[in-house]
Amino acid sequence: MNMNTGDVMTSIFETRQVSANHYMIGERMNPHFILCMGLVIGDDEAALIDTGMGTDASLYDIVSRLTDKPVRCLITHCDPDHVGAASLFKRVYISPAEDPQVVLPRVLDAEARMEFISRYGQYPNDLMSHIRQNIVSEPVTHYRVVNDGDVFSLGGRDLLAVSLPGHTIGSMCYIDRSNRIAFTGDTITRSPLVFFERCPPHREYLAALKRFKEIADGPLDLYCGHSMEALPPETLDDLIRGCGEILEDGGVYDKEYSMMIGQFGMRNAMVSVHQCGTVMIRYDMHKL
Repeated sequence: MNMNTGDVMTSIFETRQVSANHYMIGERMNPHFILCMGLVIGDDEAALIDTGMGTDASLYDIVSRLTDKPVRCLITHCDPDHVGAASLFKRVYISPAEDPQVVLPRVLDAEARMEFISRYGQYPNDLMSHIRQNIVSEPVTHYRVVNDGDVFSLGGRDLLAVSLPGHTIGSMCYIDRSNRIAFTGDTITRSPLVFFERCPPHREYLAALKRFKEIADGPLDLYCGHSMEALPPETLDDLIRGCGEILEDGGVYDKEYSMMIGQFGMRNAMVSVHQCGTVMIRYDMHKL
């Protein structure tokens, strides 16, 4: 097989320079589905927010080409498409509310991730073969705890860790208030999935969104886990307003989103979808 690291990087990974010290790295599954990581660089250190699915260890090479600073790896939550390549980095930070000791061995299982890639990835056969041989399979044996309110000083810029339970109980966001940007994982997106058994009650999600807005103290460019571009500026306000509408009428006017039930193997959840402005919230009517 005539495929070198450069070919793999071109076929799977893409990068976008947002500013002199801010990059977005995308791990492309198919034309409509991408796993996104943020890289912010300070004077002394850099921080990589999330690590994608770990389809190939060349992610480490990409980060090394963008910065020669020591890298802290900050995980928003422990889904496989966010923590898949975490073992490539020495300093990994995870919220204890994610229950990483229990969750990580399951989500990092290489065969389980290959099943996900086979389902959602649209790669030519030679590239699929390469991924099977080179998927990051090392376990994350050492990680550090990140708690709400922790500050990561990178030199000339800080990242504030903010707990934002929604997509998972332990989801974290990271705010760079001096540069007015934030990395929100899967909890602040245009189409949040907040219907899983692991998700908090809907009113807790709404309270967390309001708290995040208060901490942000003004507009931020929000980068979620599945877009190389910042979210529309009204996303956070639309989420807050939409969650309030759901709680106000109990979702009685929302339609069941049965496709999602089948896709995620849900059995008992009553998954509904609520449209509000720019966002579409998929939630469980039994967990308001």
